[in-house]
Amino acid sequence: MAADSADDRYAALYIRVSSAKQLDNWSVPAQRALERLGRERGLRVVVFDGDLGISGETIEQRPDMTRLLREIEAGRVAAVICADWNRLSRDQDLIDGLRIKKACKDAGCLIVTPGKTFDFASESDELLGVLEQMFSANQNQKRAKATTQGQYEKARAAGWPGGPVPFGYRAVYDVPHRDGRPRGRLVVEPAEAEAVRRCYALYADGVTGPDGRWRPLSFEGVARQLTAEGYRFTRRQSRAARDAGSERVTRTWGVKDVTRVLAGPQRRRYLGYHLWGQGGVSKWARAGGPVEAPAPELRIVDTALFLRAEALRQKRRQQPARLAAPTLPLQGLLRCPHCGGRTTGHRMRRATAAGVRETVEYLCLRFRHYGAAPGDGCPAGGYYLQQTSGMKAVTAFLTEGFAQRRVDDAIAQAAAEERGQHDDGQRRAVRAALDDVGLREARLKEAVEAGVYTLPELRDRKDALDAERQRLTRRLEGLARSRHTADELDAAVASLRRMGSVGATLAWLGDADPARYRAFVGLLLESVTVVASGPATYRRARVVDYALTAAGRELLGAPPPESTFTPDVLAQGAEVRPLPLPFLRALAALAALPPAPAAPA
Repeated sequence: MAADSADDRYAALYIRVSSAKQLDNWSVPAQRALERLGRERGLRVVVFDGDLGISGETIEQRPDMTRLLREIEAGRVAAVICADWNRLSRDQDLIDGLRIKKACKDAGCLIVTPGKTFDFASESDELLGVLEQMFSANQNQKRAKATTQGQYEKARAAGWPGGPVPFGYRAVYDVPHRDGRPRGRLVVEPAEAEAVRRCYALYADGVTGPDGRWRPLSFEGVARQLTAEGYRFTRRQSRAARDAGSERVTRTWGVKDVTRVLAGPQRRRYLGYHLWGQGGVSKWARAGGPVEAPAPELRIVDTALFLRAEALRQKRRQQPARLAAPTLPLQGLLRCPHCGGRTTGHRMRRATAAGVRETVEYLCLRFRHYGAAPGDGCPAGGYYLQQTSGMKAVTAFLTEGFAQRRVDDAIAQAAAEERGQHDDGQRRAVRAALDDVGLREARLKEAVEAGVYTLPELRDRKDALDAERQRLTRRLEGLARSRHTADELDAAVASLRRMGSVGATLAWLGDADPARYRAFVGLLLESVTVVASGPATYRRARVVDYALTAAGRELLGAPPPESTFTPDVLAQGAEVRPLPLPFLRALAALAALPPAPAAPA
């Protein structure tokens, strides 16, 4: 584009601050006062202040700088006025600064600052401009490094480093600081915390409908259920909006909201931790790694509930999405006996003398998709099985395994062992040690008041006492969980014996609550293959192949596989025992159901 005449060219006053917190300080008025530098040169001054509160790291994120570059390249700008070179660019790679310098050099545009006027037609000014860019980039790197390392250190000291306020909390700015401006801290927001707890409970435990049937929930199902129960998701506000007193905006829950709560990198904050760097450690703090500092006052979700939700999420990640929340009794478990592939449930409506009846058939998924084609398909011509026949075979198989193993006796023995290993004497000893730590802390405080220790000595002694208190507290929590485990085992034994016949209970459950039947059987079986023979009216089915889960191998007596033990940091000092606690909870849930009808003689 041809340049305009010299009389039409103007001076562009570019004003920028890096954050919204700086909008009201002295910097913006001081930059506006630089308009006099243009008037002194007899130029009309046009103010470019659309980038207030935007970092100078990139040009693309600054709309006014992009517009200013277009004006310079068009030849309409005679000079760019700014407070310093770093107002134009703080690009650490110098690319944006060189782009601005080249545009000014090609268009004959000056850069005017209070201390220096840069005319890039001069070799000395061109060299000085490059040096200014290097100094600005170096200054930006040092500031970024210091700020980032300060945030990590603050998080390690169990403080809130700033940033977006996580859902479930709110920021309170009441921490005194020597500069006179209070700093922020996180506190639990009761209404949002209740929504977080409900979110975890729905995902881990599912929901029971008005008809009494239980069903598991996916992330989408959890979002719909939370909205149906009246919970609202609160959008995050900037500090400026909060200070202005604007109302908090709420909306219905979405899948992404549930994902952030249940699977986001900051989800362990709900256990009571200050976190920083979980989404990616900054290059300035990689040596220390991500931060996780205990903050019990921030705990929202119980550890047991959190672990159940984590285990369920990890399990669902290893299987197709359509099996995330199965509701059919054999969905995802039944295999084709010919090709070993998965089956899919297909609902059928049939007209009978009593009216229309809905049945479910399981079809070979490979045959349904690829037919009998070699390789991908099922060469034997597919496979189908009626749900009633398959459930009878699976129920009979599990009932026989339970009868041979005397599962109630095995669980009772495990409960006795658990109580024997963790008696009240150990708990009394740990509490006595905690009392001794408290006494030593009181004596240390008295020594500090008397000036006995220097500051480094005081810090070392205080850190040692804090570490010992944390170790003893974790040990006490582990003993409490062991006692709770023994109580669960006793309750499971009582539940199993109260049910009477496991087979009759499972047979009734398959019709009354198919999703709960699938959840219970899925705790024992990874897969099962059933074949049926005989005429349709008297068709008989039997289990010909199966694969047991870890709980199934322990309860039904199959030889255990090679050890795949992986210690879990969330155990927090508790002993890890191979007890199938999900199975025990399922037993308790079965016992809480209405009694099954008596089996026919």
